[in-house]
Amino acid sequence: MLFLKNKSKDYRFSSTLVLLLWLGLHTTYGQSTIVITQTQQMQLIGKQVLYYEDTTARLNLEDVRQPRVQQQFKPLNKDIFNQEPSQSVLWFKLIVQNKTGQDLWLETGDSFAYYIDFYRPNAEGKYTSPIKLGVLRPKENKLVASNFYYVPLSKSDSVQTYYLRKAGDFTHYHVFQAGTPQALHKHIKVYDYILAGFLGVILSLALYNLMLFYSTKDKIYLIYVVYLLYSFVNVPFNNGYALFEGSFWWQYFYVWSNPIFIVISLFVIHYLQLSIIAPRLCRWIQAITILLSGIFPLLNLFHYPHFVHTVMPYQLILMVYMCSLLGAGVYVWYQGFKNARFYVMGWFFAIASVFIHILALEGILPSHQLFHHSIYIGVSLEALLFALALGDRWNLLKKEKEVVQAENLRLVEQQNNLLAQKVEEKTKELQLAYEEVQTNNDALKITQEVVASRNELLAAQNDELSLYRTRIGQSFRAAQMIQVALLPPSESMTMAFADYFVFNRPKDVVSGDFYWLYTYKQTKVLVVADCTGHGVPGAFMTFIGNNLLDKIIKINGVTQPSKILSALNREVQMVFQQQGATKGYEGGMDAAVVAFTALPNQTTEVIFAGAKSNLWYISSPQHTLHEITGTRRSVGGFQPKGKKPYQTHRIELPPHSLLYLGSDGLPDQNNEQRHKFGSAQLKNILLQNAHLTLQVQKQRLAQALQQHMQDTEQRDDILWVGVKL
Repeated sequence: MLFLKNKSKDYRFSSTLVLLLWLGLHTTYGQSTIVITQTQQMQLIGKQVLYYEDTTARLNLEDVRQPRVQQQFKPLNKDIFNQEPSQSVLWFKLIVQNKTGQDLWLETGDSFAYYIDFYRPNAEGKYTSPIKLGVLRPKENKLVASNFYYVPLSKSDSVQTYYLRKAGDFTHYHVFQAGTPQALHKHIKVYDYILAGFLGVILSLALYNLMLFYSTKDKIYLIYVVYLLYSFVNVPFNNGYALFEGSFWWQYFYVWSNPIFIVISLFVIHYLQLSIIAPRLCRWIQAITILLSGIFPLLNLFHYPHFVHTVMPYQLILMVYMCSLLGAGVYVWYQGFKNARFYVMGWFFAIASVFIHILALEGILPSHQLFHHSIYIGVSLEALLFALALGDRWNLLKKEKEVVQAENLRLVEQQNNLLAQKVEEKTKELQLAYEEVQTNNDALKITQEVVASRNELLAAQNDELSLYRTRIGQSFRAAQMIQVALLPPSESMTMAFADYFVFNRPKDVVSGDFYWLYTYKQTKVLVVADCTGHGVPGAFMTFIGNNLLDKIIKINGVTQPSKILSALNREVQMVFQQQGATKGYEGGMDAAVVAFTALPNQTTEVIFAGAKSNLWYISSPQHTLHEITGTRRSVGGFQPKGKKPYQTHRIELPPHSLLYLGSDGLPDQNNEQRHKFGSAQLKNILLQNAHLTLQVQKQRLAQALQQHMQDTEQRDDILWVGVKL
């Protein structure tokens, strides 16, 4: 009986041991066999690979082959293994059967792995010393001439179990593929072509823009060349293909890689003119740049905290940085800087390529080399579009320079003509004086000769005066043609408004009053100005006013009426040196500035600012004339400090509304009894004829003025403009 009891205990123990061994064997070998049959292309095998994460980083192959560890292996269930950086060691297990009848190679992933140990069984089924690869191991260990890592599998068609051990601080990214030497060669060749194409594009653009820098001396081209050279090294590295050897490049990644953000930010701020157009956005980008290019490299340099703990914050801040750069381009483009369109498209392609790359890593997009290397395509397109943006910028600067040169030549020629005319006049005056002295000397001798000489002199002077009068008339007519040419053409006014009239009557041939129009997208800016003086001095002031408005609105992009007046005031004071201790010319102007913006509800937003000028309007269908009073402050001239700013007025008007603005020459015009025409009479005429077309209104206004003046001389230039929305 004792014997039977002992046998029973031995039997229970043996049964338990057999059951545990069966479970262990079932867990270990329950994985499906990876059968390789393709010979022409690499075969994706990631979904059939098992992996185990060794958080202790201390296990060896014998430990991993123990049943306890074998039970903890998990399937990948996707073609690409992608895991955030950690200090753990990853073990991969592959059970492979080679049905190709040829040698077989396994791709183990990119060049970010520090250490790769590949274990394969020998003919007796035992595991000997592993194949040791990785970026921190000698380059001579590689079995295939590539920056990626490939290991040989057995040529036998028997089922073989392989183990792969990987360790490193970077993101774990592995595309498990197996194939014959022919398939491997084609696979590597395709990637080499993609990489060679990218590097060729970057180098070509760098050389081209370096030549542009030597030609133009514009530092933005040099910044762009530095960015391209950084991309030449940085982009392949971030895509898993390092162009250099040595542990420094991996252990101090932030130190050498992150200065590229300084270059990118300098390019963006300089090209988009963020410090002028969007100063707050400029400061925001500068702050993120300091964080990426300063803080992270310092942390990396002192190895605190560990590299793996900084990756997630770094990627988050990097994404915010890239979106901020894209947002800056969109904002500047929206503000009217058309050259930003190429910049926006470039950043869009770059960010889109990153998202495609991430989606491929996560398995959302199918595993394909085009998706895996989308960053090369995105950065290449970005570089090409940035080059187009710089070319567009260069063309614009060239055109602006040509316009300025042409204007300078015109002014120089005009000054030369004036000087030549003055010299000719002085010469004639001296000649006449000489002839007069000679005539007087002769007159002392003979009285008759004196009388005859005087008669001849009078005739000559009459001829000279007639000639002088003719030349003055010709000069005034030429000046009048120039001044009319500077005013907005009728086609521009017709396109800008539903109807309009311009009642322009200079006191002399040329006028000191002018109007100015500019259309920008959905906004139109109309300016009516009354310059100091009339005739030639007033006309010169209108030329200066026209040029300053071109600079303020067309070049500097200022469209807010009150800001336009403020900028015009500063420019006039600078032109005539009215701010220094030495007082210059005291001239200035009264002006009304109106900005019209079409709204989605078919109405128009009207923004008005006036410098001693008012705006009158009749809102359709009401029959009431309203008046908006401008600021009691001129543009230019000697003004005391503390003058109140130009006030902004906003109204919203329906279609067919009428607006009137003009100079004070019309209401101030007197008649024979010295009674002024007056603002009340002017308003009454406009209101009574508001139902008529604006051209008819102009005729009625001219008739009323003529009836008021009769034989009275005009005392000032007259300019009034009426428009219909």
